[in-house]
Amino acid sequence: MSGFELVAAALGAAELTVASISRVYEFTLYIKNAPDLVVRLRSELCDLKDCLSELASFSIVGSPAQPVVQRLGIPEKLKKCGDICLNLEKSLDNWTQSGPETLASRLRMRINKSHIESVIQEITSTKDKIHLAVAITTL
Repeated sequence: MSGFELVAAALGAAELTVASISRVYEFTLYIKNAPDLVVRLRSELCDLKDCLSELASFSIVGSPAQPVVQRLGIPEKLKKCGDICLNLEKSLDNWTQSGPETLASRLRMRINKSHIESVIQEITSTKDKIHLAVAITTL
């Protein structure tokens, strides 16, 4: 299990949550010459994985950090982020039916820019909350 999966398990996040976040990240890796928005999404997802790995380094289960993480609502925030990524994954599959590199796919991604931006905002918000948890647990 990766650090990302260990933290998710420790926080009680469903496997579906972890899988949906990971699949969206992997999907963005396959888009060559991706639009800037997709590159930003990929970067945010990578940063989220790094944040979760950092949180994993505190060995959350049974430690003093666990109640802090729970009180900050990290499990719920992570689940919400996973649900949004699952929704985006379905949308990306739909938008790129003709292949991720086609003009039609690129146009659909640009047309649905606000949807992708809202996912990026949710990921950023989740990362910020995790950073807060890490800062509090290191005090």
